[in-house]
Amino acid sequence: MDTKKIVKKGKKGYYFRTDIGKDPITGRRLQKNFGPFNTKREAEADLINIRYQVRNGTFFKPSYKAFDDFINEWFDTVYCSGKVETTIERRRYIIGSQLIPYFKKTPLENIDARQLDQFFNVLRNNGRIIKYKKDGSGNTNENTKKPLSDSYLKIIYSLLNQAFATAIKWKLVKENPMIDISNKPKVKDNKNKADKAFSKEELKIFLEAVAKKHVYLPFVLDAYTGIRRSELLGLKWDYVDFINHTIQISGTLNRVKGKGLIYTKKAKSEKSLNRTIPIPEIILNLLRKEKQLQDEMKKEYGNDFNKENYVFIKYDGTPIAPDYLTKEFRKIIGSLNIKQTTLHGLRHTTATLLMKLNKNPRVISDILGHSKVQVTMDFYSHVNLEIMREAVGDLGDFIAS
Repeated sequence: MDTKKIVKKGKKGYYFRTDIGKDPITGRRLQKNFGPFNTKREAEADLINIRYQVRNGTFFKPSYKAFDDFINEWFDTVYCSGKVETTIERRRYIIGSQLIPYFKKTPLENIDARQLDQFFNVLRNNGRIIKYKKDGSGNTNENTKKPLSDSYLKIIYSLLNQAFATAIKWKLVKENPMIDISNKPKVKDNKNKADKAFSKEELKIFLEAVAKKHVYLPFVLDAYTGIRRSELLGLKWDYVDFINHTIQISGTLNRVKGKGLIYTKKAKSEKSLNRTIPIPEIILNLLRKEKQLQDEMKKEYGNDFNKENYVFIKYDGTPIAPDYLTKEFRKIIGSLNIKQTTLHGLRHTTATLLMKLNKNPRVISDILGHSKVQVTMDFYSHVNLEIMREAVGDLGDFIAS
């Protein structure tokens, strides 16, 4: 594809029109106009991104549904299900007095973290409450400056977060903007902070949620191997062995201040580097599919596309930055009713599940790249205690039988 012929200059900048898939009903191809862009280079880069997304099945066409229409539909069809009437009335009041008056008919896709930060800032500073008439019409628009409690702000945050999570499922928005707001209402955390791992059930929920996202492959490989973030993103095709079903950790990718993304043949410990990890067939099949897709893109756009030969790349062929992957992880789990752990929690999950399967600690240590087996035992001593408790219980049952 010659991007120079597709990108054209208009009155306000550069534009292009390209295929975005097929109509699921008629089967006809769909096209969409994009622009304006300030420079031709920006337009060409975006064109490549979109073409890659369309081929990979991850292109998202945003909806322009108005906020007020959406929030009312969501509340009536999703939120109210199974709720008691008193809760419904209180939450409906919040939506009518706080959310709709502020966002009104703003297109759902246009509501971002910045606007939400401004919204919560207004609530914190002004206590903006619009009083409704007794008939619920809400025509008075009377404002007060009554301070809002932390618990009240938490309720508002929860409502918006749940609503945007549903908007993702309904394919109205691509991401949940609530994840990126700066000053989230503080929520008391009573969870055991030493346990950062997903349960088996939580891991399944997470992997199912990311199954159709462009970051699925790095996340699923991380879950199956427990490799560190920098090792994951530093993985190159040269170190994927499709014959022997292994990957080799031979370098890391990190962002260095003032230098950008730097690949280096260094790791956290000497044992971490150059370790070989077996991978199951299910992961190999996903890697084969990704390799084929990237080879097609390289043929179309030349050797400059993913010239460093990284396994995990963005749509334009550039490597995925560690902070970007962390940000994507936070967005995804923020929309799920599972443990709100960190990206590093996938590594803990791998180790914990292997421990619960009674795998040899030395094997687990080799997979994770710990410097010593004792490091593994120290990190997951609480899991080991559970295993010992089960063993003692089994022994007691055996003796008593």
